[in-house]
Amino acid sequence: MTDKRIQGMPAVLETPSFEKNEVWAKEIEILNGMTGLVDDGGDNERILSWDVEIKAVVKNANGTSK
Repeated sequence: MTDKRIQGMPAVLETPSFEKNEVWAKEIEILNGMTGLVDDGGDNERILSWDVEIKAVVKNANGTSK
């Protein structure tokens, strides 16, 4: 998302209608949070917390333990 080669390129973010809104809303929130990240290893904890957040939202939305 922060690679200079793709800066300014238009993009489409698909949000499948079969998923519950809270799942893709969380994914969009996290994508927006990636603005300004630098690939220097300093944001590893933040990235890991996003993984946990997405898994929790999916689990709650599906009623499963994915």
